[in-house]
Amino acid sequence: MTDYLLINDGNGQFEITQTHGAHDANDSGHGDMGQAFALTRDGKVDLLNGSEDGIWYLYKNQTQNVGNHSLVHVGYSPLHNIDPMSAVVTVTTESKSYTRRVGSAGENFSQSLLNTVHFGLGKNQTIEEIKVTWRNGEVVYLNDVMINERVSSDDADMPVPESISLGADERKLRPGTTYQIAPSFTPLNANPVVTFQSSDPSVASVSDSGLVTALAIGDTEILVQSSVAEQVSSSLLIRSGDFDPIYATDISIVNESDTLYVSQSTALSVELTSSEPGESPDDSSVTWSSSDSATATVSVDGVVNALKAGTVQITASANGAHQPATVTDSLSIDIEDWFEASVTFDDNNKYMGPALCTNQPLSVVADYHAGSGSTVNGNGLTFRLRHMDASWGLVNDYVISHLQSADTTSGSAAVIFDLTNPLVVPTADLPDGHFHFLFVEFVTDEGKKHERGIGWAPGDINIVECN
Repeated sequence: MTDYLLINDGNGQFEITQTHGAHDANDSGHGDMGQAFALTRDGKVDLLNGSEDGIWYLYKNQTQNVGNHSLVHVGYSPLHNIDPMSAVVTVTTESKSYTRRVGSAGENFSQSLLNTVHFGLGKNQTIEEIKVTWRNGEVVYLNDVMINERVSSDDADMPVPESISLGADERKLRPGTTYQIAPSFTPLNANPVVTFQSSDPSVASVSDSGLVTALAIGDTEILVQSSVAEQVSSSLLIRSGDFDPIYATDISIVNESDTLYVSQSTALSVELTSSEPGESPDDSSVTWSSSDSATATVSVDGVVNALKAGTVQITASANGAHQPATVTDSLSIDIEDWFEASVTFDDNNKYMGPALCTNQPLSVVADYHAGSGSTVNGNGLTFRLRHMDASWGLVNDYVISHLQSADTTSGSAAVIFDLTNPLVVPTADLPDGHFHFLFVEFVTDEGKKHERGIGWAPGDINIVECN
């Protein structure tokens, strides 16, 4: 069967051709992947074609008079060091915007991450802006970008803040006490340089780092203003007075991880309720403890490290309670061993080597695990007894689905192949170079495929006709 090649005609359409020459009749391998990328960074998309049991091919794009382009290299995010996978890149030209997501540029048997993204810009002459957005919300912009060049997110300046959040509208303090303002920004990685100013420094002062000190009874407003965008600011009302102490009255552990596996860690946090609605306790600190430090430890910041399988109780105690150790919350965490997804035949020697008689049904068993936290999807395991030609082309495919394994995490699946089925040809009757191939596969609920095959050469699986 000849492969199709789609050729861009430059007018928004593709032409189909079979006379592309991208085939070698003497190559015994079979194609199993392809990647399209600008290898030489000249704006032309080249093709890498993988071949199992054969030669890999690299096809260079030799098209003349191509349009303009841009190559955008996406690195790690500047604030939280998020990798480029799934980052969204938008290139805006004088006439339109182009958007692509960082990922693979091919299919089957390829798990590449091409973090240099190619944009074909056609007849557009100028790039007005390039925007890169990482999956955690961090953003950078590249301006004054030359067309037909490679640019990098690493060279971008921090974006100007769009807004500033202070976490509250007002804060009560007693004279002599302090409060640290901790601004957050949109986008997350916006330029964080700000100035702090108190409307009445005699009531409360504020340092260059945002530490507020209450000095006298009264009210004052603390203005937090961006140093790079004067129109972006936020205010916090400070009420200084002879207030009663604010105690922690309740505490709740917040856990965002449903399951914890050995050698993994998870960060816990708490939500505190105080004796003054809308206010934080005077002392918001927490003491963490583990019921079994051999199973899991917990740091002073609430980070749980799983050491072995078992169940452990993690307790958080509010230090700002009116009476010590009276405001607590506990969380029971089950720690499990980690299992990678896998599928294997119960015993390869049962199927390879001994003669498999056509008058005896062939029972095939596979042991599988979908991986910790995953299940086999609704199709269950699929078993295939295949007749392959010398070039690994598929001749016959005898398929049996094992639906009982659907929506399960692990187990053993067994099916029976009827070797008298017309799809099964005895090995001795196969054309030269043809062979049988036994295959099992499944897809997880997350869409990840896992497979196993045996019988990679003629004679490995020997099916004989028996009376």
